Amino acid sequence: MKRTWLLILLLVFVLSGCAPNVAIVGEAMKSQLDVTSYASTTTFALDADVPTDGQDARVGLVLKALRDGVVFDVQQKDEQHAHGVISLKNPASIVGTELWPSQTKPALEFYLEGNEVYLKSSLDQKFLHVPAAEAPLSPEMQKEFNELAKSVVREYIDQFGYPFKNVITTPNVDVTLPDGSKVSTTHVNITLDLEEAHELLVYYLENLSKFDGLDRLMTGIGEMTGEDVTPVVPEMKAALAQAANALKLVNVKALAARGVKADISAEYWISADKRIVQDHLKVNLNLPGDVIPDSGLPNLSLRLDAASQYWNHNEPVQYPALTHDRVVTVEQLAFHPEKFDAFGAASPVRALAELAFAPFDDVPDSHWAYWPVTALRTVGVVSGYDGNRFLPSRPITRAEFVAMAVNALGLEPAEENLSAFKDAQQIPAWAREALQAAVHTKLIRGYSDGTLRPNQPITRAELVAILTRAYLPPADNFPLSYVDRDRIPHWALPAVKAATAYGVVSGRDGNRFAPNDKATRAEAATLLYRILRTLHNAQ
Repeated sequence: MKRTWLLILLLVFVLSGCAPNVAIVGEAMKSQLDVTSYASTTTFALDADVPTDGQDARVGLVLKALRDGVVFDVQQKDEQHAHGVISLKNPASIVGTELWPSQTKPALEFYLEGNEVYLKSSLDQKFLHVPAAEAPLSPEMQKEFNELAKSVVREYIDQFGYPFKNVITTPNVDVTLPDGSKVSTTHVNITLDLEEAHELLVYYLENLSKFDGLDRLMTGIGEMTGEDVTPVVPEMKAALAQAANALKLVNVKALAARGVKADISAEYWISADKRIVQDHLKVNLNLPGDVIPDSGLPNLSLRLDAASQYWNHNEPVQYPALTHDRVVTVEQLAFHPEKFDAFGAASPVRALAELAFAPFDDVPDSHWAYWPVTALRTVGVVSGYDGNRFLPSRPITRAEFVAMAVNALGLEPAEENLSAFKDAQQIPAWAREALQAAVHTKLIRGYSDGTLRPNQPITRAELVAILTRAYLPPADNFPLSYVDRDRIPHWALPAVKAATAYGVVSGRDGNRFAPNDKATRAEAATLLYRILRTLHNAQ
């Protein structure tokens, strides 16, 4: 249901920002819905007069940068592929400060490829691949939903009937676009004061509360997702109507008399083929602190200025290709921590990458197994217990280790009959599929007495033998220096030699291998990590 609510809220946001009932603008908005490729530049500036006393100095730096303007340059090749750069119009306010210590101008570059996102700041050498979140819908369903949503938006625009009071339309206005081309347009300027802005907001809420397209949208979402979302619509419409009724009780003239002001200007430049090639939104709000008696609120003002230009509508759009050698993935960082150096020390992208590696509370960075455990957690191989604990010193059972190893090595499920083992009934249900895969691939073998002993703590010798026999080449001539090498069982000796030769395993204190000691969860994770790193390096 959370996914559905996200889609609903997104659509309500889109609907609420649709074109007003000015025929040429409404037609242009509907035309924009069919645009699949374009290039655009948007400048967004936000100036807010708010008290900064006692606030972090960085807040003031951010407000100054926003006041000067943020620039978004975007090229969308198609609905699945886009590229963009976000930069500051005047970065001088933050360059060389705590917020941005470098003298390099701050910028963030991104690529969107389907559900995949790639980010790179101007401090970085490479892009970070941000792991894709689970898509709420399959690609086919997403396409179906997009078409349904577009039809609902078109319906909403067609039935929108608010009579704007101040609309000026000017034909034959030339616009010069960033690619150097000139386009003859019709310029539409719509302005609103506080009273009309209030009236429009009430109309929006009431209009949406009665809009039948929401019912059609919910029905479609329910059919696509299999979720019963029909009860959501009445609740949503009731909330919208309630908000509208509450706003009607506001005495706008009294607010204006107390100094509350609102000036809004929305401009559109529309080409002959009903494309919006330029738009400009300006909002000025003023809210005196004493408008609410005895509230102690300061005087607040807000100025928003957003201007955009669009070109190459449904025409070929080119941008630099993102090649494999320019990307670092979270998985690569897990097995090659040195690749963090591709991101600057003060880079927001580096900070984002570091956030992916969240340690367990009982495996801090001072713990000898910190990185193996933390890295495997990040790539989804190990998990912990309640309270963000890993319990690194707890002995690990054969079933637990096998489940961990099967997950780490990506072994496919197998239809393997485990009933041949005398203690098959002791296999935990959660470990059955993993044990089937492990037995099928000969990752594990039973004991000579025909048992599997899934709940028995695994020994260090068994731990090494299980993995190295399948994933490391032999090193039979490697000399072992462990002081207790004579205690290593003969069946585990080749595995211990190979694991030691390739740096996968090392001894305990006193240069002991301790082959018959119980292996801990930290040791199991470390062995798995080193095996995976070896395999990763071989790719």
